[in-house]
Amino acid sequence: MKYPPRTGKLPSRVLARLIRAERLTHLSFQHEAATYRLAAVIGRLKHEYGWPIVSEERVRPTSDPVGRSAKYCVYYLSITDIQMAGKRGNEYAVMVFNWEAKRVAARAVTLATIDKPASQRCLTCRQSITELETGDVSG
Repeated sequence: MKYPPRTGKLPSRVLARLIRAERLTHLSFQHEAATYRLAAVIGRLKHEYGWPIVSEERVRPTSDPVGRSAKYCVYYLSITDIQMAGKRGNEYAVMVFNWEAKRVAARAVTLATIDKPASQRCLTCRQSITELETGDVSG
């Protein structure tokens, strides 16, 4: 079993959750990563990286007024495979989750900055915006 080399890509993010003994569905992972591609990522982890991920097909009724049911898969690693990943697997998962936490924090700062008026975003913008607002563009 190999580990995906790029921490911030979907295969590493999915594998970290599986090593942490999470059971993933398309819907659960979509809420975390905003992607519709969980099955494709699971396929890569199985075939390209050699992870023996279990896929359990389930059926559940939908809210469709005609009474349709939907099939979906639950993906997970067996306890034995999680234990085989051992310390290295745990360290890999921690590395991925630390990367995610840093990205989330950086994004929160960026979003907070976007909400500010343009004159407060950066020093280089402040002078030119102030000049435009006052009509003094003589420099």
